[in-house]
Amino acid sequence: PEPFFYRIGDTFAPTRMANGFWGPKDNLHARVMIGLFAHVIEKQHGEPDLQPARLTVDLYRLPDLAPVTVATRLVRQGGRIKVVEAELFSGDVSSARASCQLLRRTQQPEAPIWSRPSWTVPPPEQIPPPETPFTEKWEMRPILPPAAVVAHDLRAPAPRRTCLREVRPLVGGAAYTRLSLV
Repeated sequence: PEPFFYRIGDTFAPTRMANGFWGPKDNLHARVMIGLFAHVIEKQHGEPDLQPARLTVDLYRLPDLAPVTVATRLVRQGGRIKVVEAELFSGDVSSARASCQLLRRTQQPEAPIWSRPSWTVPPPEQIPPPETPFTEKWEMRPILPPAAVVAHDLRAPAPRRTCLREVRPLVGGAAYTRLSLV
């Protein structure tokens, strides 16, 4: 499938699939901007023994579908931590900023560690897709509660969860990595 972006030198040219839903005209979807931050940070600053621990993104201007650039800056490089800032530009206009914290992998301490309760949902492959797809931009598999009467109905009155999965590459010719899947 067509990717969200094609890389042209130092710029990323969005395709129609990168279009968002919020503006009155063509604009970049927030999730592809966040994915692009992750992609560029990992390509420029990733290391095999560093684990992405946090990616925080501030979106403050809705860019159109013109080519964008991402500038990064190393904030801190220590023995256990690396902090990187990034800024997305549409033309010469800043549209979003990101901060990524990467931590060096180490041994777990022997003390008890809190962990969240087990995930009680079947894997995505075992969740049937909806009869009518919501969008062609991603795969969406609603996880309906057992009491839901209407199968695959997102409007059923009950709490629910949804499994979302990208169906196309973020950047043409580049595979998804653990950070660009955030």
